[in-house]
Amino acid sequence: MVISKNIGNITKSNPNRGYTDVDNCVCLKDLHPYDFKIKYYEDDEEKEVIPYTFEDAIALSNIELFRGLTSSTGMIKKMHDASLKDSVEECVKALYEALDGEKAKMALDLLYDVEPEKLKVPTYIDEGLKWLEKELKHTYQDFVYAEPREVDAPQDLEVF
Repeated sequence: MVISKNIGNITKSNPNRGYTDVDNCVCLKDLHPYDFKIKYYEDDEEKEVIPYTFEDAIALSNIELFRGLTSSTGMIKKMHDASLKDSVEECVKALYEALDGEKAKMALDLLYDVEPEKLKVPTYIDEGLKWLEKELKHTYQDFVYAEPREVDAPQDLEVF
């Protein structure tokens, strides 16, 4: 798992917020991380990663796609370069450094460079959408459709 060597300090020092320590490749958020496993390279064993933003969740969920974006520029180029690092730990560190203050640019570049149907949705978003769909199905059943009816106009209205 890509986390800090000293996890005790993370939970004690930041019980309600995420914590990021680039030197130790920490990627934790809200003490309820949405971790998932990736094979960083085809011959590697699966490793557990914990993304700390939407942008790195997209990059880590689509590592092979980002490796193939050789003609990209801007933030997508930085994501591509990070995906070519020798280890997932180095990749996570490079993603963090690339995203520092540049998150909106990454989203715009992604819309320009990648067909949306090629992107794999990050796990936490997929789970959230499934939960929402389930909730909406229950909500829909709670409503009964009734035909609208005409209503008489109020009699004593003052005109201003």
